[in-house]
Amino acid sequence: MAQSFKNKIAIVGSGPAGVMCAIKASENMTNEITIFEKNSQALMTILPTGGKRCNLTYFEEDFKNFAKHYPRGEKFLYSAFSRFCFQDTVNFFASIGIKTYMQGDRRVFPVSNSSQDVRNALLKALQKENVRFRFEKVVSIEKIKNSFIVSSQTNQYEFDSVVIATGGKGNIEELNRFLNHSLVKRTGALCALNVEEKFLYNLSGVTLKNVRAHAFDTTIVDDMLICHRFLSGPLIFKISSYFAYQKMPFAVELNFINKSRESFQKTLTELINHEKEKFFINTVSKFVPKSFARIIFFKDKIKYDIKNSEVGKKSIEKIAYSLCNFNINVISKVKHGEIVTAGGFDIDEINNQNFMSKKHKKLYFVGETINIDGLTGVFNLQNCWTSGFLAGDDLKKS
Repeated sequence: MAQSFKNKIAIVGSGPAGVMCAIKASENMTNEITIFEKNSQALMTILPTGGKRCNLTYFEEDFKNFAKHYPRGEKFLYSAFSRFCFQDTVNFFASIGIKTYMQGDRRVFPVSNSSQDVRNALLKALQKENVRFRFEKVVSIEKIKNSFIVSSQTNQYEFDSVVIATGGKGNIEELNRFLNHSLVKRTGALCALNVEEKFLYNLSGVTLKNVRAHAFDTTIVDDMLICHRFLSGPLIFKISSYFAYQKMPFAVELNFINKSRESFQKTLTELINHEKEKFFINTVSKFVPKSFARIIFFKDKIKYDIKNSEVGKKSIEKIAYSLCNFNINVISKVKHGEIVTAGGFDIDEINNQNFMSKKHKKLYFVGETINIDGLTGVFNLQNCWTSGFLAGDDLKKS
């Protein structure tokens, strides 16, 4: 005898948020779940995460502190994270057979260090009679009375509920054509940056540790990487995220020592007096890579072969200024290099408890489709787990 379903649910997109939503909603066996995926396989976007190890979550028990890692959406997430955050994520993955461990930097990974294992476990959790996949691209969603008409490129379907989970690069403008929700313009975040100071690119491959960046009353400390044609690394990703909508060019002050200029100048002077027979550049290289020190010396017109005993006060002041107050001018984002996108469906029109639309009952938005984005290091995945779980839980109860 065929199964009778009370609630037909469409989930558009099979990324982490959509799959999490489907798993939770399918716990109610009177729900029939149809997951639409435009590609030929589901949940493929999870494979490269965490360097293919899948950084599942981040150890932080205070949900408000967790929410601080989101340049857009912090306060909106308070309610959601109070009900599903770090420990809930760990417990959920344990329930589907994924044991986890925490690194020294508080990031949480599967014991197997395999994103493929995570993908397999999530898809296995969807192997139920009331879940099906349709590998079709959805091109429109229309609300007609109490139903939704979901149209793919080849077919048309009717559902009681719809979840939009197409991710940050999905066709949300197309899907919103008949829904008339407000959209925040999307732009790249967590991406590499191009700067005016192109002489830095001569140091391709050099990593600078614990660099302090300051711009627009915001201070960030992290590592940065110099590449052949752009700047990258965690610090640069954070700059691109915090200032995703900032008009370019804009200036950022970098402090490569992460100390005040006065403090560094005092320390440097003491070292110079203690090591008078050493070359000045070797003393400076105790604080930054020597290749980077050479570029600073060239910029400041200081000789490479000068000894500490010959260094004047002006040269010390120049180096201290360059290493503690170095300005870069950001001129553009590296095209197509963004890890996530800022923007999407406006959170003012979304219920922060169950991620349902305030304009259309039984329409949900989860994951990166909404105007919430986090910093690098799992925070965007946590948004997917949380929003997907809470939307799915609401659908489970319906």
